[in-house]
Amino acid sequence: MQTMQAFIIKNRLSITTEKWQDNPDWADSGLGYRHYRVKLTKPMQNGARRQLITYYSANKQGYSPRYRPPLAHVINSLASNSSGYDNAADFEDWAGDLGYDTDPHEEGGNGNAALRTFLTIKRESAKLRLFLGAQAYESLLWETEKL
Repeated sequence: MQTMQAFIIKNRLSITTEKWQDNPDWADSGLGYRHYRVKLTKPMQNGARRQLITYYSANKQGYSPRYRPPLAHVINSLASNSSGYDNAADFEDWAGDLGYDTDPHEEGGNGNAALRTFLTIKRESAKLRLFLGAQAYESLLWETEKL
């Protein structure tokens, strides 16, 4: 196992962030959170750079207004979501592991919200795999200690 910091250094990842009004990937991004548009960058061997743009939200409580999410926290969040997605057989399996109700018609059910979250994580996982490359993606998910 490698540390998150070792993974970041090995893959030469960098981050830029800007405050954002909301998190378009998170329907319930309420007032208690600060939102950021995050650009991750990875240099390639041919001199080109790969970039991944995503969104990150942090609880306002305990953080200064000048807070910017550390690269390790963003990568850890993406890795946690992706590993849960990759480990699930399908939507019902994923939702069951996380305690989501999958029936949108059941009273008090959160099936539609769960499905939107699942589809967002599916999309973000594909973007992360493309950004890192398949080998680094697998290393992040299964050979890197989470924070």
